[in-house]
Amino acid sequence: MRFNPVKELSLRVSYSKGFRAPQLYDEDLHVDNAGGELILSENSSSLKEETSHSLSASADWYHRFGAWQLNLMVEGFYTQLKDAFSSTQQDAPGGGKVKIRINSDGAKVYGGNLEARIAYLNYVQLQTGLTVQKSLWDKEQQWDDGDAFATRRMYRTPDVYAYFVGTANFTKKFALTVSGNYTGKMLVGHLIPTDEDGKVEMFYNQPAAIIHTERLQNGPGQTVSTYGARTFKTPGFFELGCKLSYDFSLYKMATLQVSAGVQNIFNAYQKDFDRGPLRDSAYIYGPGAPRCYFAGMKISY
Repeated sequence: MRFNPVKELSLRVSYSKGFRAPQLYDEDLHVDNAGGELILSENSSSLKEETSHSLSASADWYHRFGAWQLNLMVEGFYTQLKDAFSSTQQDAPGGGKVKIRINSDGAKVYGGNLEARIAYLNYVQLQTGLTVQKSLWDKEQQWDDGDAFATRRMYRTPDVYAYFVGTANFTKKFALTVSGNYTGKMLVGHLIPTDEDGKVEMFYNQPAAIIHTERLQNGPGQTVSTYGARTFKTPGFFELGCKLSYDFSLYKMATLQVSAGVQNIFNAYQKDFDRGPLRDSAYIYGPGAPRCYFAGMKISY
């Protein structure tokens, strides 16, 4: 439902219900086996669909003052998951592990979002946004039976996201774009390569895993020297990028745009990847690429 009490203000309320059918294959299946360990995946015989109920409310305000245009949006959201998909692992006969997909008691995701846009004619545009949320299981869970740490918080779900995109058009043909993304801290599971004596596996006389003890989340009986399946809290990451572009006119109906720039200028990238044949291939988090330089051309008619 939408209601406009005045011309510049829109109020919205929405409700939706959906479901996710039971499935076996997903990206986790590929990641789990990429390290070479035998991991069989199967659905529990009692697995049923995951159901969601979502409610959101927002206020959207538009205003023009002179040559400036302003837009502000505030939104709140709440999603309840019932029979949410989860998984458990157990040893498989003959070696390896069996990962079984099951239904959990449920989960909820809720939070708020704030976005703003401002523009001055066609010369300057700036858009920015901030999302604060919580993603929680209804009951505490362990991501791996070997890890004693239990939590209601979902793994790989940061509580804070933020972004901005700014464009300055110096002329009709020459433009600069600067963008940034912030991803907050989150929990990730790490199968630390471990020897039979309980120490970190060595690879070419160096530890196969870099252990940041200050990031370890300890469960009952666990210390900073307990290895194997453990939970870590990752740092936050901020990616900054910029691009310059220039348009050349080709005849009367075509335009050639030449651009160049840098992505992830400060090289905000994971620095503790595992090494060696026993590395945990699923222990990956943060931005998808380190600092990258790029250039390109585009022709439009």
